[in-house]
Amino acid sequence: MARPRRGTAILAMCFLGLAACGSTPVPTAQDDAGTPPQDDAGDPNQPPPGFLDPTSASYLTLRFKGVINSYETVADDSSNVITGIGSLQAAFLDRMLALSDSDGLYAYEYTYPDAGRYVVATGSRVTPESTSSRGTLQEATLSFPAASALALDAGGHLIGGKISASTRDAEYVVRKDSTVLYKLCYAAVADTSAQVFLDHSANQTYGPGENLILWANVPLVTDRQAIFERCGSTCTAYHDAPCRCYLDDASLDCADWDAEVANDGGELSCGPPAGFLTPPASGDWATFKFKGPIAAADDPSPKAGWVEATVSVGGTAATASMFGYATEYDPGTDSNLLSVSCYDYQDGAGGVFYLTELDFYVAPAALVQAKSSGTDPLVLDASSPALGLAQKLTGYPGGGGYLYRVCPYAVFRPGQTAGSVYDCPAGNATFGAGERLEIEGNLVLQTNVTADDVGVPLEADGCYCCSETAYVACSTLPQS
Repeated sequence: MARPRRGTAILAMCFLGLAACGSTPVPTAQDDAGTPPQDDAGDPNQPPPGFLDPTSASYLTLRFKGVINSYETVADDSSNVITGIGSLQAAFLDRMLALSDSDGLYAYEYTYPDAGRYVVATGSRVTPESTSSRGTLQEATLSFPAASALALDAGGHLIGGKISASTRDAEYVVRKDSTVLYKLCYAAVADTSAQVFLDHSANQTYGPGENLILWANVPLVTDRQAIFERCGSTCTAYHDAPCRCYLDDASLDCADWDAEVANDGGELSCGPPAGFLTPPASGDWATFKFKGPIAAADDPSPKAGWVEATVSVGGTAATASMFGYATEYDPGTDSNLLSVSCYDYQDGAGGVFYLTELDFYVAPAALVQAKSSGTDPLVLDASSPALGLAQKLTGYPGGGGYLYRVCPYAVFRPGQTAGSVYDCPAGNATFGAGERLEIEGNLVLQTNVTADDVGVPLEADGCYCCSETAYVACSTLPQS
Protein backbone atom coordinates (compact mmCIF):
# COMPACT_ATOMS: atom_id res chain seq x y z
CA MET A 1 0.00 0.00 0.00
CA ALA A 2 1.24 3.51 -0.82
CA ARG A 3 1.53 5.40 2.41
CA PRO A 4 -0.80 8.40 2.78
CA ARG A 5 0.72 11.84 3.26
CA ARG A 6 0.91 12.47 7.00
CA GLY A 7 3.41 15.28 7.61
CA THR A 8 0.77 17.94 8.32
CA ALA A 9 -1.02 15.69 10.80
CA ILE A 10 2.17 14.90 12.68
CA LEU A 11 3.04 18.61 12.90
CA ALA A 12 -0.45 19.42 14.17
CA MET A 13 -0.13 16.71 16.81
CA CYS A 14 2.85 18.61 18.24
CA PHE A 15 0.37 21.12 19.65
CA LEU A 16 -3.02 19.41 19.83
CA GLY A 17 -2.89 18.30 23.44
CA LEU A 18 -1.70 21.67 24.70
CA ALA A 19 -4.58 23.65 23.24
CA ALA A 20 -7.19 21.25 24.57
CA CYS A 21 -5.78 21.12 28.11
CA GLY A 22 -6.29 24.81 28.77
CA SER A 23 -8.63 26.20 31.38
CA THR A 24 -12.38 26.56 30.85
CA PRO A 25 -13.12 29.77 28.91
CA VAL A 26 -14.32 32.67 31.08
CA PRO A 27 -17.09 34.93 29.73
CA THR A 28 -15.75 38.24 28.47
CA ALA A 29 -16.85 41.29 30.42
CA GLN A 30 -18.70 43.92 28.42
CA ASP A 31 -16.50 46.88 27.57
CA ASP A 32 -17.67 50.28 28.82
CA ALA A 33 -20.96 48.90 30.10
CA GLY A 34 -21.60 52.02 32.17
CA THR A 35 -23.38 51.83 35.51
CA PRO A 36 -26.24 49.49 36.42
CA PRO A 37 -29.69 50.91 35.64
CA GLN A 38 -31.23 52.73 38.60
CA ASP A 39 -34.82 53.73 39.32
CA ASP A 40 -35.21 57.39 38.33
CA ALA A 41 -38.68 58.87 38.20
CA GLY A 42 -37.38 61.76 36.11
CA ASP A 43 -36.25 59.56 33.22
CA PRO A 44 -39.06 58.20 31.00
CA ASN A 45 -36.82 55.29 29.99
CA GLN A 46 -36.57 54.06 33.59
CA PRO A 47 -39.35 52.60 35.73
CA PRO A 48 -41.07 54.56 38.48
CA PRO A 49 -39.79 54.30 42.05
CA GLY A 50 -40.83 51.09 43.74
CA PHE A 51 -41.13 49.11 40.51
CA LEU A 52 -38.80 46.41 41.88
CA ASP A 53 -40.56 46.12 45.25
CA PRO A 54 -41.62 42.45 45.68
CA THR A 55 -45.37 41.83 45.49
CA SER A 56 -45.36 38.29 46.91
CA ALA A 57 -43.40 36.15 49.36
CA SER A 58 -41.73 34.30 46.47
CA TYR A 59 -40.30 36.58 43.82
CA LEU A 60 -37.51 37.34 41.34
CA THR A 61 -36.33 40.87 40.64
CA LEU A 62 -33.73 41.78 38.04
CA ARG A 63 -32.05 44.88 36.71
CA PHE A 64 -29.75 44.24 33.77
CA LYS A 65 -27.70 46.07 31.16
CA GLY A 66 -25.64 44.20 28.58
CA VAL A 67 -25.16 43.11 25.00
CA ILE A 68 -27.46 40.45 23.54
CA ASN A 69 -25.37 37.43 22.54
CA SER A 70 -26.31 35.01 19.79
CA TYR A 71 -27.47 31.59 20.94
CA GLU A 72 -24.63 30.03 18.94
CA THR A 73 -22.13 32.01 21.00
CA VAL A 74 -23.71 30.89 24.27
CA ALA A 75 -24.00 27.25 23.18
CA ASP A 76 -20.39 27.05 21.94
CA ASP A 77 -18.21 25.56 24.68
CA SER A 78 -15.23 27.64 23.55
CA SER A 79 -17.17 30.90 23.09
CA ASN A 80 -16.51 34.30 24.62
CA VAL A 81 -19.90 35.23 26.04
CA ILE A 82 -20.24 38.98 26.64
CA THR A 83 -21.52 39.51 30.17
CA GLY A 84 -23.55 42.41 31.45
CA ILE A 85 -23.97 44.29 34.70
CA GLY A 86 -26.81 44.41 37.17
CA SER A 87 -28.28 42.37 39.99
CA LEU A 88 -30.78 39.56 40.49
CA GLN A 89 -32.57 38.57 43.67
CA ALA A 90 -34.89 35.63 44.12
CA ALA A 91 -36.71 34.44 47.24
CA PHE A 92 -38.37 31.01 47.16
CA LEU A 93 -38.90 27.98 49.41
CA ASP A 94 -37.21 29.71 52.37
CA ARG A 95 -34.16 30.30 50.20
CA MET A 96 -32.53 33.40 48.77
CA LEU A 97 -30.45 33.63 45.59
CA ALA A 98 -28.58 36.88 44.98
CA LEU A 99 -26.53 37.25 41.78
CA SER A 100 -24.44 40.21 40.67
CA ASP A 101 -21.92 41.17 37.98
CA SER A 102 -19.35 38.70 39.32
CA ASP A 103 -21.73 35.81 38.68
CA GLY A 104 -21.65 36.30 34.92
CA LEU A 105 -25.07 37.73 34.14
CA TYR A 106 -25.62 37.70 30.39
CA ALA A 107 -28.33 37.90 27.72
CA TYR A 108 -28.90 36.03 24.48
CA GLU A 109 -31.40 35.45 21.69
CA TYR A 110 -33.19 32.12 21.38
CA THR A 111 -35.73 30.91 18.83
CA TYR A 112 -38.11 28.11 19.78
CA PRO A 113 -39.31 25.94 16.87
CA ASP A 114 -42.73 27.28 15.84
CA ALA A 115 -42.90 29.47 18.94
CA GLY A 116 -41.07 32.62 17.96
CA ARG A 117 -37.95 34.45 19.04
CA TYR A 118 -37.22 35.16 22.69
CA VAL A 119 -34.73 37.34 24.54
CA VAL A 120 -33.22 35.66 27.59
CA ALA A 121 -31.34 37.11 30.57
CA THR A 122 -29.70 34.63 32.92
CA GLY A 123 -27.15 34.12 35.66
CA SER A 124 -25.80 31.29 37.79
CA ARG A 125 -23.50 30.53 40.71
CA VAL A 126 -21.42 27.36 40.91
CA THR A 127 -20.90 25.82 44.33
CA PRO A 128 -17.31 26.13 45.63
CA GLU A 129 -16.73 22.37 45.73
CA SER A 130 -17.56 21.95 42.03
CA THR A 131 -14.86 20.85 39.60
CA SER A 132 -14.51 20.68 35.82
CA SER A 133 -15.87 17.12 35.85
CA ARG A 134 -18.68 17.34 38.40
CA GLY A 135 -20.57 20.02 40.24
CA THR A 136 -23.77 21.83 41.15
CA LEU A 137 -25.01 25.34 40.58
CA GLN A 138 -28.00 27.58 41.13
CA GLU A 139 -29.49 29.30 38.11
CA ALA A 140 -32.11 31.97 37.47
CA THR A 141 -33.48 32.86 34.05
CA LEU A 142 -35.91 35.39 32.62
CA SER A 143 -37.21 35.46 29.05
CA PHE A 144 -39.82 37.30 27.02
CA PRO A 145 -40.96 37.27 23.36
CA ALA A 146 -39.01 39.65 21.16
CA ALA A 147 -42.31 40.41 19.40
CA SER A 148 -43.74 41.86 22.63
CA ALA A 149 -40.79 44.24 22.92
CA LEU A 150 -40.96 45.22 19.25
CA ALA A 151 -44.67 46.06 19.63
CA LEU A 152 -43.93 48.86 22.10
CA ASP A 153 -44.34 52.40 20.84
CA ALA A 154 -41.98 55.25 21.71
CA GLY A 155 -43.75 55.96 24.98
CA GLY A 156 -44.41 52.37 25.98
CA HIS A 157 -42.01 50.40 28.16
CA LEU A 158 -43.97 47.78 30.08
CA ILE A 159 -44.62 44.24 28.86
CA GLY A 160 -46.31 41.27 30.53
CA GLY A 161 -48.10 38.24 29.18
CA LYS A 162 -45.70 35.58 27.98
CA ILE A 163 -42.87 36.35 30.39
CA SER A 164 -41.11 33.22 31.60
CA ALA A 165 -38.81 32.94 34.58
CA SER A 166 -37.46 30.16 36.75
CA THR A 167 -35.00 29.36 39.49
CA ARG A 168 -33.30 26.00 39.13
CA ASP A 169 -30.86 23.71 40.83
CA ALA A 170 -28.51 22.20 38.28
CA GLU A 171 -26.05 19.34 38.42
CA TYR A 172 -23.52 18.31 35.79
CA VAL A 173 -21.25 15.31 35.35
CA VAL A 174 -18.60 15.09 32.64
CA ARG A 175 -17.68 11.46 32.06
CA LYS A 176 -14.23 10.20 31.21
CA ASP A 177 -15.30 9.79 27.57
CA SER A 178 -16.50 13.44 27.39
CA THR A 179 -20.20 12.64 27.46
CA VAL A 180 -22.03 15.17 29.64
CA LEU A 181 -24.93 14.52 32.01
CA TYR A 182 -26.96 17.59 32.97
CA LYS A 183 -29.93 17.84 35.34
CA LEU A 184 -32.13 20.92 35.86
CA CYS A 185 -34.61 20.79 38.73
CA TYR A 186 -37.15 23.63 38.93
CA ALA A 187 -37.67 25.24 42.32
CA ALA A 188 -39.91 28.11 41.15
CA VAL A 189 -41.46 29.51 37.96
CA ALA A 190 -43.04 32.83 37.00
CA ASP A 191 -46.56 33.74 38.01
CA THR A 192 -48.81 35.27 35.35
CA SER A 193 -48.50 38.79 36.82
CA ALA A 194 -44.80 39.16 35.92
CA GLN A 195 -43.75 42.50 34.44
CA VAL A 196 -40.69 43.73 32.53
CA PHE A 197 -39.84 47.40 31.97
CA LEU A 198 -37.60 48.02 28.95
CA ASP A 199 -35.46 50.95 27.95
CA HIS A 200 -35.72 50.35 24.20
CA SER A 201 -34.51 53.77 23.09
CA ALA A 202 -31.57 52.20 21.19
CA ASN A 203 -33.15 48.91 20.11
CA GLN A 204 -34.14 48.07 16.56
CA THR A 205 -34.49 44.26 16.51
CA TYR A 206 -33.63 42.97 20.00
CA GLY A 207 -31.10 40.79 18.21
CA PRO A 208 -27.46 39.90 18.79
CA GLY A 209 -25.16 42.88 19.17
CA GLU A 210 -27.81 45.24 20.52
CA ASN A 211 -27.95 46.37 24.13
CA LEU A 212 -30.58 45.00 26.50
CA ILE A 213 -31.61 47.30 29.37
CA LEU A 214 -34.41 46.04 31.58
CA TRP A 215 -35.99 45.85 35.02
CA ALA A 216 -38.12 42.83 35.91
CA ASN A 217 -40.45 42.09 38.82
CA VAL A 218 -41.66 38.49 38.78
CA PRO A 219 -43.87 36.84 41.43
CA LEU A 220 -42.92 33.15 41.62
CA VAL A 221 -44.92 29.94 41.95
CA THR A 222 -43.28 27.18 44.00
CA ASP A 223 -46.00 24.51 44.06
CA ARG A 224 -44.51 21.32 42.59
CA GLN A 225 -47.70 20.19 40.89
CA ALA A 226 -48.11 23.58 39.24
CA ILE A 227 -44.52 23.43 37.99
CA PHE A 228 -45.05 19.91 36.64
CA GLU A 229 -48.12 21.16 34.75
CA ARG A 230 -46.13 24.08 33.36
CA CYS A 231 -43.27 21.78 32.27
CA GLY A 232 -45.57 19.28 30.61
CA SER A 233 -44.02 16.17 29.10
CA THR A 234 -40.54 17.73 29.01
CA CYS A 235 -40.16 17.32 32.80
CA THR A 236 -39.73 14.01 34.57
CA ALA A 237 -39.45 13.37 38.29
CA TYR A 238 -36.21 13.12 40.18
CA HIS A 239 -36.91 12.38 43.86
CA ASP A 240 -40.38 13.89 43.26
CA ALA A 241 -38.92 17.15 41.93
CA PRO A 242 -39.84 18.44 38.43
CA CYS A 243 -36.63 18.18 36.41
CA ARG A 244 -35.23 17.99 32.91
CA CYS A 245 -32.29 15.65 32.38
CA TYR A 246 -29.96 15.31 29.41
CA LEU A 247 -27.25 12.99 28.17
CA ASP A 248 -25.29 15.21 25.80
CA ASP A 249 -28.01 16.69 23.56
CA ALA A 250 -30.54 13.90 24.10
CA SER A 251 -33.31 14.00 26.70
CA LEU A 252 -32.94 11.52 29.55
CA ASP A 253 -35.64 10.24 31.88
CA CYS A 254 -34.57 11.66 35.25
CA ALA A 255 -35.49 8.34 36.84
CA ASP A 256 -32.36 7.00 35.12
CA TRP A 257 -30.10 9.80 36.39
CA ASP A 258 -28.49 7.95 39.29
CA ALA A 259 -27.76 4.88 37.16
CA GLU A 260 -26.18 7.01 34.43
CA VAL A 261 -24.05 8.92 36.95
CA ALA A 262 -22.77 5.61 38.33
CA ASN A 263 -21.32 4.89 34.87
CA ASP A 264 -18.06 6.88 34.74
CA GLY A 265 -17.70 6.58 30.97
CA GLY A 266 -14.64 4.36 31.12
CA GLU A 267 -14.44 1.01 29.34
CA LEU A 268 -16.05 0.11 26.06
CA SER A 269 -19.72 -0.74 25.81
CA CYS A 270 -18.91 -4.07 24.17
CA GLY A 271 -16.26 -6.63 25.05
CA PRO A 272 -13.44 -8.04 22.88
CA PRO A 273 -12.43 -11.71 22.96
CA ALA A 274 -10.73 -12.85 26.13
CA GLY A 275 -7.06 -11.92 26.19
CA PHE A 276 -7.35 -9.51 23.26
CA LEU A 277 -5.12 -6.89 24.93
CA THR A 278 -2.63 -9.38 26.38
CA PRO A 279 0.79 -8.22 25.11
CA PRO A 280 3.35 -10.66 23.67
CA ALA A 281 5.69 -12.39 26.09
CA SER A 282 8.71 -10.63 24.56
CA GLY A 283 9.51 -7.90 22.08
CA ASP A 284 8.19 -4.37 21.72
CA TRP A 285 4.47 -3.64 21.76
CA ALA A 286 1.69 -1.15 22.42
CA THR A 287 -1.90 -1.51 23.58
CA PHE A 288 -4.58 1.17 23.71
CA LYS A 289 -8.25 1.81 24.42
CA PHE A 290 -10.17 4.92 23.43
CA LYS A 291 -13.77 6.00 23.96
CA GLY A 292 -14.92 9.45 22.97
CA PRO A 293 -16.02 11.84 20.20
CA ILE A 294 -14.44 12.07 16.75
CA ALA A 295 -13.41 15.66 16.00
CA ALA A 296 -13.28 17.30 12.59
CA ALA A 297 -9.84 17.77 11.07
CA ASP A 298 -10.07 21.56 11.47
CA ASP A 299 -11.52 21.58 15.00
CA PRO A 300 -9.23 23.89 17.04
CA SER A 301 -10.44 22.50 20.38
CA PRO A 302 -11.32 18.81 20.01
CA LYS A 303 -12.95 17.19 23.02
CA ALA A 304 -10.82 14.66 24.81
CA GLY A 305 -12.05 11.13 25.38
CA TRP A 306 -11.24 8.36 27.83
CA VAL A 307 -7.98 6.59 27.03
CA GLU A 308 -5.67 3.89 28.36
CA ALA A 309 -2.45 3.25 26.47
CA THR A 310 0.89 1.57 27.17
CA VAL A 311 4.02 1.43 25.02
CA SER A 312 6.74 -1.10 25.92
CA VAL A 313 10.14 -0.85 24.20
CA GLY A 314 13.25 -2.68 25.32
CA GLY A 315 11.41 -4.05 28.32
CA THR A 316 10.54 -0.56 29.64
CA ALA A 317 6.85 0.38 29.63
CA ALA A 318 5.53 3.94 29.40
CA THR A 319 1.90 4.99 29.74
CA ALA A 320 0.03 7.46 27.56
CA SER A 321 -3.26 7.48 29.46
CA MET A 322 -3.66 11.05 30.70
CA PHE A 323 -5.73 12.34 27.77
CA GLY A 324 -6.50 11.40 24.18
CA TYR A 325 -8.34 12.46 21.03
CA ALA A 326 -9.88 10.95 17.94
CA THR A 327 -9.63 13.21 14.90
CA GLU A 328 -10.35 13.05 11.19
CA TYR A 329 -7.42 13.51 8.82
CA ASP A 330 -7.85 14.45 5.14
CA PRO A 331 -11.58 13.64 5.04
CA GLY A 332 -12.98 13.19 1.54
CA THR A 333 -9.60 12.27 0.01
CA ASP A 334 -7.78 9.04 -0.82
CA SER A 335 -5.58 9.59 2.25
CA ASN A 336 -8.55 9.91 4.61
CA LEU A 337 -7.54 8.51 8.00
CA LEU A 338 -8.95 8.35 11.49
CA SER A 339 -6.33 9.32 14.06
CA VAL A 340 -6.41 8.13 17.67
CA SER A 341 -3.78 9.90 19.78
CA CYS A 342 -2.94 9.13 23.41
CA TYR A 343 -0.76 11.22 25.72
CA ASP A 344 0.92 11.51 29.10
CA TYR A 345 2.03 15.00 30.09
CA GLN A 346 4.71 16.12 32.55
CA ASP A 347 5.87 19.62 33.50
CA GLY A 348 9.56 20.43 33.64
CA ALA A 349 11.55 23.39 34.90
CA GLY A 350 11.35 26.80 33.24
CA GLY A 351 8.16 26.14 31.34
CA VAL A 352 9.52 23.04 29.56
CA PHE A 353 7.08 20.15 29.24
CA TYR A 354 7.27 16.54 28.11
CA LEU A 355 4.77 14.35 26.25
CA THR A 356 4.74 10.61 25.79
CA GLU A 357 2.57 9.94 22.77
CA LEU A 358 1.03 6.99 20.95
CA ASP A 359 -0.68 7.67 17.63
CA PHE A 360 -2.71 5.14 15.69
CA TYR A 361 -4.02 5.78 12.19
CA VAL A 362 -6.54 3.67 10.31
CA ALA A 363 -8.71 4.28 7.26
CA PRO A 364 -12.37 4.76 8.29
CA ALA A 365 -13.34 2.72 5.23
CA ALA A 366 -11.60 -0.30 6.75
CA LEU A 367 -13.70 0.02 9.91
CA VAL A 368 -16.88 0.50 7.88
CA GLN A 369 -16.08 -2.63 5.86
CA ALA A 370 -15.33 -4.60 9.04
CA LYS A 371 -18.66 -3.49 10.50
CA SER A 372 -20.64 -4.56 7.43
CA SER A 373 -18.89 -7.93 7.25
CA GLY A 374 -18.93 -8.58 11.00
CA THR A 375 -15.12 -8.82 11.08
CA ASP A 376 -14.28 -7.87 14.65
CA PRO A 377 -11.47 -7.90 15.74
CA LEU A 378 -9.98 -6.54 12.53
CA VAL A 379 -6.57 -8.09 11.88
CA LEU A 380 -4.23 -5.50 10.37
CA ASP A 381 -2.22 -7.11 7.57
CA ALA A 382 -0.09 -5.81 4.70
CA SER A 383 -3.17 -4.57 2.85
CA SER A 384 -4.49 -2.57 5.80
CA PRO A 385 -4.33 1.23 5.55
CA ALA A 386 -3.08 1.68 9.11
CA LEU A 387 -0.04 2.79 11.07
CA GLY A 388 1.05 3.15 14.69
CA LEU A 389 3.73 5.50 16.02
CA ALA A 390 5.20 6.03 19.49
CA GLN A 391 7.15 9.20 20.15
CA LYS A 392 8.39 11.53 22.85
CA LEU A 393 7.96 15.28 22.57
CA THR A 394 9.69 18.06 24.50
CA GLY A 395 8.29 21.59 24.37
CA TYR A 396 10.53 24.62 25.01
CA PRO A 397 9.03 28.11 25.56
CA GLY A 398 10.49 30.86 23.43
CA GLY A 399 9.59 33.75 21.17
CA GLY A 400 6.07 34.06 22.51
CA GLY A 401 5.30 30.45 21.67
CA TYR A 402 6.90 27.03 21.82
CA LEU A 403 9.55 25.04 19.99
CA TYR A 404 9.20 21.26 19.90
CA ARG A 405 11.63 18.36 19.68
CA VAL A 406 9.79 15.23 18.51
CA CYS A 407 11.57 11.88 18.74
CA PRO A 408 9.71 8.89 17.23
CA TYR A 409 11.06 5.69 18.74
CA ALA A 410 8.77 2.83 17.71
CA VAL A 411 6.46 2.07 14.79
CA PHE A 412 3.74 -0.40 13.85
CA ARG A 413 3.73 -1.37 10.16
CA PRO A 414 0.87 -3.66 9.08
CA GLY A 415 2.16 -6.87 7.57
CA GLN A 416 5.65 -6.51 9.02
CA THR A 417 4.46 -6.93 12.62
CA ALA A 418 1.23 -8.31 14.06
CA GLY A 419 -1.61 -5.99 14.98
CA SER A 420 -5.37 -5.94 15.39
CA VAL A 421 -8.11 -3.58 16.53
CA TYR A 422 -11.50 -4.16 18.08
CA ASP A 423 -14.28 -1.59 18.08
CA CYS A 424 -17.90 -1.20 19.14
CA PRO A 425 -19.41 0.07 15.87
CA ALA A 426 -23.10 0.21 16.81
CA GLY A 427 -23.19 4.01 16.85
CA ASN A 428 -21.04 4.52 13.77
CA ALA A 429 -21.97 4.98 10.13
CA THR A 430 -18.84 6.54 8.62
CA PHE A 431 -16.43 6.71 11.59
CA GLY A 432 -16.26 10.43 10.85
CA ALA A 433 -16.59 13.73 12.69
CA GLY A 434 -19.53 13.99 15.06
CA GLU A 435 -19.72 10.27 15.74
CA ARG A 436 -18.40 8.59 18.88
CA LEU A 437 -15.58 6.07 18.68
CA GLU A 438 -15.01 3.03 20.90
CA ILE A 439 -11.87 1.16 19.91
CA GLU A 440 -8.94 -0.78 21.33
CA GLY A 441 -5.80 -2.11 19.71
CA ASN A 442 -2.89 -4.49 20.24
CA LEU A 443 0.20 -3.70 18.16
CA VAL A 444 3.66 -5.28 17.87
CA LEU A 445 6.26 -2.56 17.29
CA GLN A 446 9.58 -2.10 15.54
CA THR A 447 12.21 0.44 16.58
CA ASN A 448 13.75 1.22 13.19
CA VAL A 449 11.61 4.31 12.60
CA THR A 450 12.21 6.01 9.24
CA ALA A 451 11.32 9.36 7.74
CA ASP A 452 8.72 7.57 5.62
CA ASP A 453 6.96 6.37 8.77
CA VAL A 454 6.84 9.87 10.21
CA GLY A 455 6.21 11.81 7.01
CA VAL A 456 8.95 14.38 7.72
CA PRO A 457 12.77 14.33 7.43
CA LEU A 458 14.55 13.06 10.53
CA GLU A 459 17.86 14.38 11.78
CA ALA A 460 20.82 12.15 12.66
CA ASP A 461 19.54 11.44 16.17
CA GLY A 462 16.20 10.24 14.77
CA CYS A 463 14.28 13.36 15.87
CA TYR A 464 12.77 16.36 14.11
CA CYS A 465 11.97 19.83 15.43
CA CYS A 466 9.31 22.41 14.72
CA SER A 467 7.92 25.75 15.81
CA GLU A 468 4.19 26.31 15.96
CA THR A 469 4.13 27.04 12.22
CA ALA A 470 7.10 25.32 10.54
CA TYR A 471 9.88 22.77 10.82
CA VAL A 472 13.19 24.05 12.19
CA ALA A 473 16.70 22.66 12.68
CA CYS A 474 17.02 20.91 16.01
CA SER A 475 20.29 22.76 16.59
CA THR A 476 18.22 25.91 17.19
CA LEU A 477 16.57 24.33 20.25
CA PRO A 478 18.05 23.97 23.74
CA GLN A 479 20.26 20.89 23.83
CA SER A 480 19.63 19.88 27.45
